[in-house]
Amino acid sequence: MLKLSLIRWKAKCSRHPRFDPDIDGAGAIPGNCARCHQLQTIYESHTRTLKLIRAFGPSASLKRVSRNTQPAEIDRHQLMLFSDPKLEREESAKETGG
Repeated sequence: MLKLSLIRWKAKCSRHPRFDPDIDGAGAIPGNCARCHQLQTIYESHTRTLKLIRAFGPSASLKRVSRNTQPAEIDRHQLMLFSDPKLEREESAKETGG
């Protein structure tokens, strides 16, 4: 199993703070700056990883419900937490016939 979590990471080149790998691209790296190249490499790797994750398919943690399953048995005690007591008394009177 592979677990990936959300990571927020902000970085910029100290010499070229306006360089944005997403907008500018590799062709706009000023002065062949090594730090800007590293930012571009990180951005490309991140983009490639996201594409692979999305191509792999839906998350295995999402369980698909088959159409043949029957609903779970209803527990009256749980329903009583969210119901109106007056309606409960009326329903029980109807069930007992009086």
